Amino acid sequence: MFPDRLPLSRRAVIASLAVVPLALSARAEAPRFRRIATLDYAVAATLIETGGALAAVAEAADWDKWMGAPALPAGVVNLGSAWEVNFELLAALKPDLIITTPYLDALLPKLKDIAPCLRISVFDGSGEPVLPKAIAETRRMGDYLGASAAISAYLDRSDQLFADCRSRLARLPERDLLLFYLIDDRHAYVYGAPGLYQGALDRLGVKNAWTSPCNYWGFAMTGLEGLGAAAGDSTHAILFEPTPRDVMAKIGQSPIWQALPFNRTGRLSILPPALAYGMVTEATRFADLLTSAIEARS
Repeated sequence: MFPDRLPLSRRAVIASLAVVPLALSARAEAPRFRRIATLDYAVAATLIETGGALAAVAEAADWDKWMGAPALPAGVVNLGSAWEVNFELLAALKPDLIITTPYLDALLPKLKDIAPCLRISVFDGSGEPVLPKAIAETRRMGDYLGASAAISAYLDRSDQLFADCRSRLARLPERDLLLFYLIDDRHAYVYGAPGLYQGALDRLGVKNAWTSPCNYWGFAMTGLEGLGAAAGDSTHAILFEPTPRDVMAKIGQSPIWQALPFNRTGRLSILPPALAYGMVTEATRFADLLTSAIEARS
């Protein structure tokens, strides 16, 4: 009933091509900050991809479960849960900058007592399309860090990846997509506008089968029946990991699940995690994994 998981795609090769321009930009720019802490996965991933001085991140223990890539560098300190930060450990690290987000505004007073804070605002409740905001906030972060050249090179590589994926998809039969994550054996989060995944689909020229409203994070909760109502016989469904094993076992026995169009037609792909509440790194990871999944099914 479930297809084999797809291996990671060409992103590792593309990432390796970034080493030279990143090194060149690093010589041209003197970093303003040498020990940066953040409570946000997407900010941490951006720092990793652009050579930023990441010293600590919240919930590092679950990084591989929800991120998949890039790898968290050795030595990055785990600050504990984002809502139960180990403030003593954070203070002992003596960061010269803490990067946070609107989601954790309640912690700002304590964080500001430890170090200067930069607030990166992507998911701010406005309901505006996420990907353009993520790009703009990434540039603002680069300016603040004194890393404008490295960030510009990184965004150029991201544009190139989107263009490459769009070109690959244009050679394949056109079909719409349904993107979801299983909460349990009866309910799912399904992704649409204005979320990060929708922004990536727009860049790829692919239609989303889900057209009903979503929250400002870019998802809505629905039952399995809702997935069936949105999907047609030509829809390619994308299920994101991680899904608890007991859920997979139970849902495989569900008559509703078995009757969904994409299960009947064999158009279901299971992708490794690509954080839906991320920034540019997560959008390009999703685009690359998605393109490989569609190619494998065509």
